[in-house]
Amino acid sequence: MSLIDSLLNPALPEDALSEQRQRARAALRASGLPGARDEAWRYTPLRLLSQRSYAAIDTEAGQRALPAELAAIVQAAPLRLVFVNAEFRQELSTLDRLPSGVEVHIELPAAGETSAAGAAQAFVAANHALARQGISIHVAASALVEAPLQLIQISLTTAVPVALHTRCQLSVGQGASVQLIETHHADAGCAQLSNSLLDVALAAQARLVHTRSCAGAGMSSLHTTRYRLDAGAEVRCFEHSAGQSLSRHQVEVALAGDGARFVSGGVQALTGRAHSDLHIEVAHQARDTACDLVWRGIADQRARLGFTGNLHVNAGADGSDARLSSKNLLLSAHAEINTRPVLVIDADEVKAAHGATVGRLDERALFYLRSRGIGRAQARGMLTHAFAIEALNVLPEGALREAVAQQLQQAMKGFVEAGANER
Repeated sequence: MSLIDSLLNPALPEDALSEQRQRARAALRASGLPGARDEAWRYTPLRLLSQRSYAAIDTEAGQRALPAELAAIVQAAPLRLVFVNAEFRQELSTLDRLPSGVEVHIELPAAGETSAAGAAQAFVAANHALARQGISIHVAASALVEAPLQLIQISLTTAVPVALHTRCQLSVGQGASVQLIETHHADAGCAQLSNSLLDVALAAQARLVHTRSCAGAGMSSLHTTRYRLDAGAEVRCFEHSAGQSLSRHQVEVALAGDGARFVSGGVQALTGRAHSDLHIEVAHQARDTACDLVWRGIADQRARLGFTGNLHVNAGADGSDARLSSKNLLLSAHAEINTRPVLVIDADEVKAAHGATVGRLDERALFYLRSRGIGRAQARGMLTHAFAIEALNVLPEGALREAVAQQLQQAMKGFVEAGANER
């Protein structure tokens, strides 16, 4: 049995969303999975993944105990919502600590509209058809939520690999402000397929700071995040990807209201045979909207990294400001980096700029550090960290940024050490 069989053959759950499930499965059956000719999936090869089969559900997800390391991560998050193998675990979550103005409904949200049809949206269609559990988070108008809300998704090894589908929604009311920390973890040797969908809607003048990280070397992850921003709303997000067996993150942004702003940055740092593909599409649909993308990529050993930034200024979106910076480091002759900035401008009176580079560490800077008695591995780590840290500027000053900076520093140290050990 193949991957497409795993997605098309299971019986669909019978619930209030049955009609949507049937439509989604019909769309998936008609389109099939993306192939080499699908431009949006050029840097995400599915040849090996498409030959694998997955069970439809982990029937023991609600009783599985967490390994000590993952249990410690969960317990360290004071305000958390936890999924284990695609099942929401209320006893691991802290619903009793929700701050004023925040509501969480433990129910599968209705499927939203996709931005496009066909194979490019195949895994979104699979999520619409097969997801069994999810949550809806609502932040009331004018609520100023200071404590970060943490969405934790954990994948644990099962006897037969499982396709894990989760769907979450976050709506932020007019003038409200919230921070969301999204993390994906897996135990050692986990070979599950994770297919998650996060829909985010911001009302006028709302604010969201969103950080995201993934771990689990053996995982295959196909995630989709969709943002819709009304007038004057702002999203600032940062992502750190250490790479998995196969990882793809599709980000779709609709700047639907005048003056909406989307600021995004992150670091893709891959080694070994990890693969990561990030595909960001931003649609400027209203006047005076702005986006600023600052991304840094680092590939060592035989890692493969893909980045696409597609910025589209629609007709009538005058006064828009679209900016994209993608800088990348190749640390090995066997690694591969593909970066593709795209600007489509259908309006007058706009500002737009994009840049993409791929290079190597500055040997003169490396020599300088070594001449001061710093070992080669430490010198590489210092230069690599200095290169990556620039992307953190997308986050506002505060405790969350400081915490992410410390995590990034530790991650980059481990990244350099892993690369040195594999040489």
